[in-house]
Amino acid sequence: SILASYQHTHAHPLTYTLYQKNLSFRLQNPPAITQDVQWRNPDFVTFQEVTSQNRAILTSIQDTHPSQSICDFARVGGVAVASRFPAVPGTATCSETKGLAAIQLQTPDGPVWLVSIHLHWPYPFGQAQHVKQLLPTIETFKGKVILAGDFNMVPWSFALKQIAKTTQTTPAGPLFPTLIKMGAPLPIDHVYAPGGGRASKRDLLGSDHSGVLAEV
Repeated sequence: SILASYQHTHAHPLTYTLYQKNLSFRLQNPPAITQDVQWRNPDFVTFQEVTSQNRAILTSIQDTHPSQSICDFARVGGVAVASRFPAVPGTATCSETKGLAAIQLQTPDGPVWLVSIHLHWPYPFGQAQHVKQLLPTIETFKGKVILAGDFNMVPWSFALKQIAKTTQTTPAGPLFPTLIKMGAPLPIDHVYAPGGGRASKRDLLGSDHSGVLAEV
């Protein structure tokens, strides 16, 4: 089945963890997400819909995840990345009009780009054009890439296959819904890494999106 095709098998141990979350611009209780991130203590963090109201989450984890890049995007908020690993100087990247924040990090296994993406919804909301604008930026990230975000799209779509091909990454699985919209469960928040990985769902914690915790 389509879902089964995203059950990734692993030839090597999984060594890093990533916490992905669309925070929601309507978030009323930021401390709940802060506590969940601190409890899980991931190596990498990716957020979307970062606003002045919930940005305190990034501030609260700055001691443990000091390498951060935050970028404004749409009215619903910006995108951000954070990590415990030191940043490669001068690599913090912000593309305000493209919904992308990135930074290259020096991990024990060498440099890796950490990228957070928030895509527009598909037709008629301009996702195809958004991806077309994003790809040239993503192509500049040379070497290994780990990216995550609210893609507003399923991983077997043409749009996400383009992104995966450009970054030479595979989605972490299994696949599961992260947003309920008009009664439909939608698997639209994903984590991509060079070798894929194993993903599990985190609670809503005041957001309308479930979080994703991935071992990659």
